[in-house]
Amino acid sequence: MAIILETKQLTKSFGELRAVDQINLSVEEGEIRAIIGPNGAGKTTLFNLISGRLPIDSGQILFRGKDITNLPVHKILRYGISRSFQITNIFPKLTVFENVMIPVVSRIGKSLNFITPAKKIPKVNEEVYKVLESIGLTEKAYLPATALSHGDQKRLEMAIALANQPTLMLLDEPTAGMSPEDTAQTVELIKKVCQELAITIVFTEHDMEIVFSISDRISVLHQGRIIAEGKPQDIRYNERVIEAYLGEVP
Repeated sequence: MAIILETKQLTKSFGELRAVDQINLSVEEGEIRAIIGPNGAGKTTLFNLISGRLPIDSGQILFRGKDITNLPVHKILRYGISRSFQITNIFPKLTVFENVMIPVVSRIGKSLNFITPAKKIPKVNEEVYKVLESIGLTEKAYLPATALSHGDQKRLEMAIALANQPTLMLLDEPTAGMSPEDTAQTVELIKKVCQELAITIVFTEHDMEIVFSISDRISVLHQGRIIAEGKPQDIRYNERVIEAYLGEVP
């Protein structure tokens, strides 16, 4: 498979703390890649560097072979990289439909200041409902985002990311705070997005049952460095990973 995302010697420090330390990462197109490690390992910082939310100190990021190092967020979005966050990042006072409509309108170049409201433009409507259907939120389209359960709010955030029509999605702890039922639904949704929509997924997660059940490959971060990479069965029994993070064979 072709490499869709690659980092070379990627480094980021905050004062004397080197949060990301010369990371070399290669992600194949169409895979589900887990990035795991203890709190403070550098997972979210890595996502912030890839998505353009933090400047890189040194190193390089390649997307489909093109250098996107230190590009602004909006340009990285246009390349096809979307992300979600640990803390749900939605517009709480807007409806579910309106939350998804905003990135759709931005992407297709329609203005909210037209005489015809954006939500009445057929192309906008069609694309918003397509995203909502893929994520299972069609019946809740006109509810305010605050009326959703925590699990549905996390799925709405994923819908917002999907509305940008990405080819790569970075999901930062997509099941954090969810009930077991919501967690199971979200895991199935991640599989669906990868398989049916042909989107490469890179995600962070502390639930090892999820990590080992859906990942094609796993990268393990510790103190800003990748200490192991491989298929789930290889990582499960890796002595260095057990010592640094897992503590025991899950």
